[in-house]
Amino acid sequence: MELIAPESEPDPLGSLPANPSPARVVRAARPERGLIVELGGRHDVVVRLQR
Repeated sequence: MELIAPESEPDPLGSLPANPSPARVVRAARPERGLIVELGGRHDVVVRLQR
């Protein structure tokens, strides 16, 4: 999943800007949830979850 800032203005092509803050929160919560979390994509806004 890619995390964006929905309240922001889209760029000239209509894409919303990235929001890496929620991705970091998900990554921090992984140990107690038993998840493997990887961040990727531009600005680390793509979250990859594995169990």
